[in-house]
Amino acid sequence: MSDYYTPEKMQDKKLSDLKKDRSFLADAITFLKSDRKGYTDEEIRKKSASDITYDILEHFRIMNTNEVSMGRDYFFVSDNNVKETDKQAYARLYSAFDVAKGEGLLDNRGAKIFDYVEGVATAPSTFASVAAIPLTGGTGTAAIQASKAGTLEGLKALTKNLIKRGVMASTLEGSVAASAQLGEEIIKQKAKKTIGEDYKVSKGNIALAGATGFTLGGAGYAIPARQQYKGAKRLIDTVKVGDAAKTARHASAAQRAVDDLQKHASTAEGRRYIRFTKNKLLAAIDPKLVEEGMSAKINILSKDLPDGLIGGLDRQTIQRLGAAAVELTRTIKSYNPEFKPEKGMRVTEFLANAIDQGFGVDMFDSIAGKYGLSRRQLAAVFAAEYSEAARTLVSAKQFKTSAGKVVTGREAVEAAGKFRDKLDELYDMGMSTVSGRDAQELKDAQMQIGATRKVFRSLKNIEDTRRAFMTSQPATTMRNNIFGVAMTGIDILDQFNLYAIQKVTGKGNAAATRQGTTDILKYLTKDQYVADALVYSLKEDAPELMKRAFYEAAQAEAGTIRDTKLAKLGTAVNTLNTMSDHVFKKAVVAGTIDRELKKQGSSLYKYLEEGRISEISDDIINKALDDSLAFTFQRRFGGKDASDTNKAVKKVIDLVHNTGMTTIIPFPRYMASQAKFINDYFLLNTLRRGTGQTQEAVARQMSGAMMFAGAYMIQKDNITNGLQWFEEQLTNKDVTNAQAAMGPAAPVHYVANQLARVQMGMPNKLQDDTGLFLKDMTKLMVGSEFRPGGTIVDETVRVAQSIMDGKPNYQPFLKVAGDYLSSFTYPAAVVKDFYGQFDPRSAYIPQTLDATVSLVDMGGPNSPLLYLYGRAAKSIPDFNLNEMSKNLKNVTGIDLGETEMQGLLKFMGSSTRTHFQMMDPDNRDTGYDAVRHDIYGDGPLRQLNPLLKQITGFTREPPKNALKLEMARLEIDPFKIYNPYGEKNSALELFTQQMLQGKLAEDMENYITTDNIYLSSDFDVRRGLLEERIRAKIKDTRADAKFILSDFAAKKEEYRSDFNAYVRGEYNALGPKQKEEAERGWSIQNKRYGFPGLTVQESAERIDTDPELDADEKETRKSILMLWYIQAGKTYAKAEREAATR
Repeated sequence: MSDYYTPEKMQDKKLSDLKKDRSFLADAITFLKSDRKGYTDEEIRKKSASDITYDILEHFRIMNTNEVSMGRDYFFVSDNNVKETDKQAYARLYSAFDVAKGEGLLDNRGAKIFDYVEGVATAPSTFASVAAIPLTGGTGTAAIQASKAGTLEGLKALTKNLIKRGVMASTLEGSVAASAQLGEEIIKQKAKKTIGEDYKVSKGNIALAGATGFTLGGAGYAIPARQQYKGAKRLIDTVKVGDAAKTARHASAAQRAVDDLQKHASTAEGRRYIRFTKNKLLAAIDPKLVEEGMSAKINILSKDLPDGLIGGLDRQTIQRLGAAAVELTRTIKSYNPEFKPEKGMRVTEFLANAIDQGFGVDMFDSIAGKYGLSRRQLAAVFAAEYSEAARTLVSAKQFKTSAGKVVTGREAVEAAGKFRDKLDELYDMGMSTVSGRDAQELKDAQMQIGATRKVFRSLKNIEDTRRAFMTSQPATTMRNNIFGVAMTGIDILDQFNLYAIQKVTGKGNAAATRQGTTDILKYLTKDQYVADALVYSLKEDAPELMKRAFYEAAQAEAGTIRDTKLAKLGTAVNTLNTMSDHVFKKAVVAGTIDRELKKQGSSLYKYLEEGRISEISDDIINKALDDSLAFTFQRRFGGKDASDTNKAVKKVIDLVHNTGMTTIIPFPRYMASQAKFINDYFLLNTLRRGTGQTQEAVARQMSGAMMFAGAYMIQKDNITNGLQWFEEQLTNKDVTNAQAAMGPAAPVHYVANQLARVQMGMPNKLQDDTGLFLKDMTKLMVGSEFRPGGTIVDETVRVAQSIMDGKPNYQPFLKVAGDYLSSFTYPAAVVKDFYGQFDPRSAYIPQTLDATVSLVDMGGPNSPLLYLYGRAAKSIPDFNLNEMSKNLKNVTGIDLGETEMQGLLKFMGSSTRTHFQMMDPDNRDTGYDAVRHDIYGDGPLRQLNPLLKQITGFTREPPKNALKLEMARLEIDPFKIYNPYGEKNSALELFTQQMLQGKLAEDMENYITTDNIYLSSDFDVRRGLLEERIRAKIKDTRADAKFILSDFAAKKEEYRSDFNAYVRGEYNALGPKQKEEAERGWSIQNKRYGFPGLTVQESAERIDTDPELDADEKETRKSILMLWYIQAGKTYAKAEREAATR
């Protein structure tokens, strides 16, 4: 191999000048055919020397500007599983690229420009610098504030906001650029080392990259910031015009209010109503105003009433609220003589009765509109009524009904419950600012909660925090973003189909539908600032209404806002998720409101221009909020007009949340929303309702049919390529698990896969095993990850089956407990994946079973705790302290020493190994967790490029071998053939897995490619033949492993630890009946083994106390003792059977 890559040979040369160099081309082809690039021989044959040279140039150009590509290269050169020849080829190529003279900008039709643009455009840091400063960053909110402060000053504030955001983006880009340069420097170092050359990390290069990144980050941010600035300026002008129009309307309404209040004040009865409603109003704003006697001193008719005296409200607003409240109560009195304007009377309850009688809504809206108020503004006057009732119920144990009757005890509780239900109805219609749930929580807060209730609340708080941790990773946010964008496309499809239906039938407002087709997309992209401004305004007018949708992401599932430290922690780790969630919700709220206003001949912009945002009807706002919750799969169920099924779903969701069942079904609201999505889009609605559907429902069914057709074609390709329904194969043959990114549509892809299999005549669960098909669908619908091992239900079934078989195995429960505890460490997975990108060995999936100590060890450690910890710590980074110390010294010069941190994180890894485990090269470095072997694969289970999971939301796996492709094609369930949790002897099981890894795949590949009977059989027969062959191979291998661990290991001193582990495992695997037989057999034969009259436990104690034996010898003696004990039981059982047959 020539030294074409050295600085001397590359002097004044471009990389493209090497296209005739044989050594360069050989290295280029080697690298392009490696796992990093995945070119096939056929693809290489089609390329010229110039093409190959360009591909190398393109790769390194993109790598130099894209930290994802850089991370993948680092993973490649660090991975011990990569061929040394591939690494050396890469190292020489990169060295040549690094020292080569740059290509001309216009060489090869400007390829250099396009490559670098592609690298920058697809780099996460580019997106981060533009989008990570919360997307719109409050541009619309700043515009609203600007209209209040004055256009000029507001624009100054907005400009400062944009500049500040640009600086933050620059800082972010600069730090990312510096980090990326550090990564590049380390790649150079590793690559040079591969070919025997030294390279010192350049701190100057790192600093320069950071400075350059700062500048480019600011420039990259400037373009979208400028667009936001222009849009915000237009919005400011519009809002300013609207404010002027609104001020004029409110002045007219205020004058009307003063005139009406003066008329009421002229009579004794009118003055009673003014006092009554004023007390209600003041109590709602600040109860102290009433309690301290301020009410009598405040004259709401006075022209001298200063603005801001009452709750910060101006005089005109107070007068409008006062006049409306008086008119409302007097109107209620005219319909219901039982109402009296005196203390204890609750207007909200009488209003609910009026609504039940059919006239309450129109009455309420008419009065609110007369004084320029929204439903929520008028309802706020009576917001304090339930808190008063709750205090009375708690302190005096009594409740006053709407008829004025005072009830106590159980009757009081029932009456309060009915009032709470009425509040829910009013709240849904915007006629109460307090919901029934809010009222209940208020009452609970005022009551003395017992110790049991406190404990339950604390446990529920912990559980809610755990669920918040489960959605905390950036990968979750990216998956939500992916499906959010997909939902935006589905929404456009829905609107297009609805327009077509309306156009064809002549029913509905087709023109308005067409105009609003892309509204949600518009407010998600170019008009984000409008959506931001709208939601800001609505939050000011109706904060209690808007909080229904705009929770923190950590609290969205539960539907409540909690203020505990744990809740705040859950909120903190979900910052990215909350940001993403709110961006989509704002777009949906704005888009839905705009569409509804267009149906009325107006638009959102017109309402902004006319200053009528506060006059948007609650019906429209509620629809917008409901649509935003449906869009993000956080639907509200129940409500006054909900169907019986819908109400039943709400009860189930509440039951799951309130009883701790979230430990089994973590996200019931999401699950129910997913079921509703499936019902709405995939023929279920048509099957249930037939032709009696709304136009909107039919449009969704049409969209669903189109989506299903697309999924069907994708799944046909998957089946042909030997992929599972949830997998996708990349151009380099890597496989990604895309199930999480499919979101709620995952069941659709699964069904499409099964139907495609039926159509293609392939094995399928739909026909072959309907029960398993339904079980899989249930898992998908309840939100369980589609993987072997399944849910707590599956594990319970396994335990029950083991008990019925007479060999109780409680390990599945430990597995469930460990998995539950591991969810508390999910936020650490971000660090784990980042670290795993630059240390491929730590990206291996850890083995949580302990081969050295099985579940119960006579006189030894308590292994269940080790196994439990192993599963609970799955998400904790698998650090190698020696490597960390070396790298820190190399990069910073700080020398911590290779062993000073030993033990700091030792508890985080399973450093204990048996001899057979140490024979595996992947297990020899005990600084890492033991690897989990893949019996169907060619190497241990691991993630490829784990950082990409956090950035893209997709999990990547190595290319599939022939066996895995064939099993996927034939619909063979790996877990059904081989259950790694079925064997209780951990040592035997892990050794069996180690022996099968690679060998099973090799043998089966030979079988499926050369056996004539197999090749000539149809798919169903092939499946049976292959399953039988795999089972037989596993059985034979386990027998071989058993022989090696028992007979062979017992005779070899260096394998003695394996023998001890195996025997302890065999002892632990004894069922109750076998233990009883062993006890009886031992009582007969203990004298023969030298322990006359002693139980096996007493015999073990004698060995432990023998002063002539060292620790290792004691362990071996106890293992032999257990083996005798087991054999005694088998001998006894055999004798019993023979006696029974005589």
